Amino acid sequence: MRIGWNLNAEGIGRGKHYGSCFQDPTVLVLTMAGDKFRTTLIQDGGAWFVLELCEPMSTLIDCSAEFFGYVGDKFIITIITSSERPPQAMGFTMLAGGEEPLAMGPVALHEHAEAAHVPIAPEDDDNIVGIDVDDIQVDEQGADIPQGQVVIAPERGDHLLANGVEIFSNTALATMRGVCSFYNLSTSGSKDKCFKRLLEHQKKAELQLILGAAREAQAAEERQPRPQHLAEPPDEEAQMRHNLCHLPFADWCASCVAHRARPDRQENTGAVKESSPTVSFDFAYAKSVGADGIARDTETVLALVMVHSVTNFVGCVPVRPKSQTNLTVGELLQFTQVLGHVECTYLCDNEPAALQVHRLVVLARKAMGLPTKDKSPAAYSHGNALCENSIARIRSLAGSLMHRVQQKLSVEFDTNSGLWSWAFRHAAWLLNRFSVVHGTTPFELAYGKVYKGRLVEFGEPAFSYVHTTHKGNPPRKKVLVLGKAEGQDIYVVFTGRGVMQSRSIRRIATDWKAHLGSCVHFNAPTWCFKTGLGSRIIPTRRTVEPWPASSAEPVGPVLPSALHGADGEAVKQKAREEKQEEGELQAMGAEDVRPKHPESEAATTSIPVAVPSGQVEINDFLRRIWMMARKRQ
Repeated sequence: MRIGWNLNAEGIGRGKHYGSCFQDPTVLVLTMAGDKFRTTLIQDGGAWFVLELCEPMSTLIDCSAEFFGYVGDKFIITIITSSERPPQAMGFTMLAGGEEPLAMGPVALHEHAEAAHVPIAPEDDDNIVGIDVDDIQVDEQGADIPQGQVVIAPERGDHLLANGVEIFSNTALATMRGVCSFYNLSTSGSKDKCFKRLLEHQKKAELQLILGAAREAQAAEERQPRPQHLAEPPDEEAQMRHNLCHLPFADWCASCVAHRARPDRQENTGAVKESSPTVSFDFAYAKSVGADGIARDTETVLALVMVHSVTNFVGCVPVRPKSQTNLTVGELLQFTQVLGHVECTYLCDNEPAALQVHRLVVLARKAMGLPTKDKSPAAYSHGNALCENSIARIRSLAGSLMHRVQQKLSVEFDTNSGLWSWAFRHAAWLLNRFSVVHGTTPFELAYGKVYKGRLVEFGEPAFSYVHTTHKGNPPRKKVLVLGKAEGQDIYVVFTGRGVMQSRSIRRIATDWKAHLGSCVHFNAPTWCFKTGLGSRIIPTRRTVEPWPASSAEPVGPVLPSALHGADGEAVKQKAREEKQEEGELQAMGAEDVRPKHPESEAATTSIPVAVPSGQVEINDFLRRIWMMARKRQ
């Protein structure tokens, strides 16, 4: 019987050790539950003694207490059972008072010894005597065990198990030295010294293992609070130098903390494993303005980015408005279905549009009877770091794809072009299959296989197979390749009139500029098609965009209202007209005043001219007639 425990998953079995205390099986099997009974035998003076017989472990205060009345280390056999059993059922027999032990050969410990015709164990206060087997000749071939003998095999000498090799005191010196080298121990000395050195090392290793397991068990029963870091200011001279420029950031400086302190890092230590995988999602934005473009006339590409917390599998769904909830909810449900999870947790930030999608997808899964959890970061926090990282990767790769297309065509495309939406979707598809993290890709973790499909450049002109009803027409036509579908390894192409899927593509070296018209007049963005593209490209339901009432002219006559008075409006209009007339008369009077000259001043003052009063009235009457004619014009 080798040194160490031999227990099953429930903690039932036996173990042999060398020490001076009882052995605790819960150190090895931490999940041991239910009623368990322990039986302990020790070898002292060439005989085996029973210290415990089916003691309930639930009543033991210290499962690793030291032996009372025994000095030094001894060989220990510990038997763990699920119920009280007689000694013969556990493989040994206790002798009555005055009974001499029978001679025996070396045998193994039997778990299912015959219980018939075997006396029941005496009371604990009886004299229990083992069998002295030190001077017995050992038969290497083994011997039959007569009924009534103790079936505990004596040791053939002290031995130990090192790196899968059983070492005895008479093992070759070269073998012992090899084991000493494996454990970085000294290889000098004779067999006895090397064997004692290995034995002491094994005892220390076992003790360290027990102490480590005890510390882990103790840590599992208590939780230590983690205080927030308390910054203490340095000496006055250091504070004076820092206050001159406040660089670098100092956690003890109130001015630095008030304006430059950062939130705590959100690190995944792996200490706590989530019960269900998490699907994080958020909206991504991208805007590209050409050299001659106007920023306010350029639309922004809006896409829903999804990422799986276990495999880092990502998905990207470009949408036109955030209110396109039918498409976003459908894509989220299909994304979770592709990953193959029954139970799932959804995480998003505190953006109102994202929270609305979050609520709808959780309700949809619960309506289908699937266990679903939801969570969101703290208020005023953007705690969706995994999704934010995926957004940056998808946006940069989509920009690289569009830059390549612009180089080949020598034309710049702003984000008003529908090609940007397909570039976002294809970028997520490429990251799943060719972005290696820790030696594997998200596609390999999700599907369990390596992707071996063939690829074509994004936006490249190629020949694609199309179905035709006329046998004389060519079965392949020039198309623009927009990527591949997620569920099936087939190409998504643009024929010039619409988007279709093709299972076969043929590349021919050609000038991309010959197909410039198809790219410039591309009018099929991804949000015009249903969820996941499927086996066929099916357009979404036609939607009518609402127009605001302020920009639309009233249709028909305006109905009378109690809040609107026609007489009051007429009085207001008349007041405005009179005010305008007064202003025009004052302007005309200013034009009639002539400048005074010095040479004519004397004549004017010395010769008074009398003007009849009727002449002034005629002039005022003419001015009024002229104003009325001007209004009619």
